[in-house]
Amino acid sequence: MALQDRREDVRAAAIIGLGHIARVHRRSTLSVTIPALKALRFDQHLGGTVEDAIEDILMFVRANG
Repeated sequence: MALQDRREDVRAAAIIGLGHIARVHRRSTLSVTIPALKALRFDQHLGGTVEDAIEDILMFVRANG
C-alpha cells in the first residue's frame, strides 16, 4: 500500500490523494481510511499532511451524509 511505502514522497501523495478522493467523490470508507491515516499522524514529516487529509475527509464525507 502506498501509505506504507518506504519513500516519503509516495506516502505524502497517497495521503493527499485520499483527501482529494473524499472531496471530489464525497465518499470514503471511513472505517479503513481514518485508521490508516491516524497510524501516520505522528510521522514528523507527514503529520500535518495527515491531519489536513483527515479533516478534509471528515468534512466532505460527513457533509454528504
